[in-house]
Amino acid sequence: MINSENDTGHLSQINTDEDIVTSSPELAKSQSIQRREFDQQFNLTVSHNGKDLIDIKTRYKADIVYGAASDFQGDILRDEYSKLGIRNGRKCDVAIVDEVDSMLIDGKNNMVMLSSPMPTMDHLEPL
Repeated sequence: MINSENDTGHLSQINTDEDIVTSSPELAKSQSIQRREFDQQFNLTVSHNGKDLIDIKTRYKADIVYGAASDFQGDILRDEYSKLGIRNGRKCDVAIVDEVDSMLIDGKNNMVMLSSPMPTMDHLEPL
């Protein structure tokens, strides 16, 4: 596909799960909804990794997952840290990045913090 001598379109099949990185969680959700009907024609399932989905593991069972870079980063870190299989063994092989300038330039100061509620933390008293 690279260095093609003629200016024709190319179609390529990648036999892995694809992640599509967008500039915001809102955009990821709307794009996954808009593209779902088209992708279903090719027997492809679509999801997004936004926080409004109840079961985090079901997100990554889809063939195509839309999400913001920070959501992918957080899920990868949680998967590596907790060893709970959040990404269902999904590798980071292929990612399609939409608006890469937004991710690399505008979002250069973005960071992901992992936190969760601590049981019985409300019973502690200051000294």
